[in-house]
Amino acid sequence: MKRRPLFIILTFLLSLHILTASPKVDRVEKGNLILENIPEIPQRIIDRMRQYQSVRSASLQDWHPSGQGILISTRFGETNQIHW
Repeated sequence: MKRRPLFIILTFLLSLHILTASPKVDRVEKGNLILENIPEIPQRIIDRMRQYQSVRSASLQDWHPSGQGILISTRFGETNQIHW
């Protein structure tokens, strides 16, 4: 009989501890975007990734009419260019 009150008290204390020990939520709101528990990106990673944002591509467009080469298009800034 003495175990039952002890069990009830321990259960109550454990449930009280669980309810009060909820983790702190790190919340950032940016307009409609809500971020919870997402860490900030370190500046060194941002700087490292910046080098991949201004890559340029080239694509084969056609053979040159003289048959002596090919035409390749590239994009520099906002301008498309054709190279022979």
